[in-house]
Amino acid sequence: MSAASQKAPENNDPERDAVRTGQSSTELDLSNIDDPEAIAVGLVRPASTVAVVGVGDGKLPEALVRLGCQVWGIKTDKELSEPPPGTYRDLLFADPSDLDLATGFSGLRFDVVVVVNTLGYVRDPVAFLAGCGDVLSEDGYVVVSVPNVAYAGVQMDLLEGRLPYGQCGGRELPARFFDRASLLTTVERAGLCRLSETTTLGHPLNASSSRPPSVLGARVAAALADHPESSVEHFVLTLARPGCKLSEPPPMLPLAHLHARFRALRQDQERIAAWADGEVSTIREESAERERSFKEMAAKLSGLESRLAQVAAQFELELQARLASAFEETESVRKDLDALRNELSAVYATKTFRYTTSLRKLYAALRSHGSSR
Repeated sequence: MSAASQKAPENNDPERDAVRTGQSSTELDLSNIDDPEAIAVGLVRPASTVAVVGVGDGKLPEALVRLGCQVWGIKTDKELSEPPPGTYRDLLFADPSDLDLATGFSGLRFDVVVVVNTLGYVRDPVAFLAGCGDVLSEDGYVVVSVPNVAYAGVQMDLLEGRLPYGQCGGRELPARFFDRASLLTTVERAGLCRLSETTTLGHPLNASSSRPPSVLGARVAAALADHPESSVEHFVLTLARPGCKLSEPPPMLPLAHLHARFRALRQDQERIAAWADGEVSTIREESAERERSFKEMAAKLSGLESRLAQVAAQFELELQARLASAFEETESVRKDLDALRNELSAVYATKTFRYTTSLRKLYAALRSHGSSR
């Protein structure tokens, strides 16, 4: 090692020893598929030689040690707690912007260089990534994790006057921010090729989030959420030098495979949920339209029933009037017949009618005899 490197001092801290033996909850949660450090660990093959740039709280290097890896580290902040003994083969206290990795590690070559949430803090990220490529073995690769400035949570912070990343480990603000396009451009300019790309997802605008309500309103939040990268919180890339013997992405650990499978299932679930929401919305619209049609038909039927009732009532009134008129006419005719009967009875009762009976019979006989001739 270079004389500029400083060995990590021995530290017999029982709590830190408990971390290494898996007896503390401060270990890196490798089941968290949205933790870039957990994804980075999943991209490192067991028993690899690894250089970790920006060791942070030490959880990532300790997880690598548990995988049987030999770890060299660059610590960018001396105020962070010291690592437990035996974690690092060597630990440098240096600013990555001022450090030549090849010189700092005395020409060592590494299977993997891990750079988590550090690229934004170096002054020249292109030169830094190129330097990471210079210390790789023939089939080595770089795992780099970068926060996404297009993430909706970061955009809301900026719009509301808050500085993003300002409370991450007590570090100062990054020198630069990256979205996907600028990150890929930096990688290309550094002369590295991308082997794989993974993202971590966040949901800062959900109602269930612990994020405080936005003062900007729902319309601004909805506009931010429409950006294609708004839910991507981190990018995790694997990079290699052109002509590297590692022509395919590094084999992921079983847990990382589960991460990828779970992420795919979650995306499928989100697509199915979106489809189901669309179908439910369509069914609701169709149901509402049918309900409106039923109401219109019911209103028309009610109108027809009312009209039919009116016609029936009018018909009944007219029928009763006609029956009353016919009854009156019948009564009038009956009275006239009764009067005629009375008149005939009076005629039959007269002496004249009785005395002329023989003459009327003779007249009828003579008339009958005359008509027969």
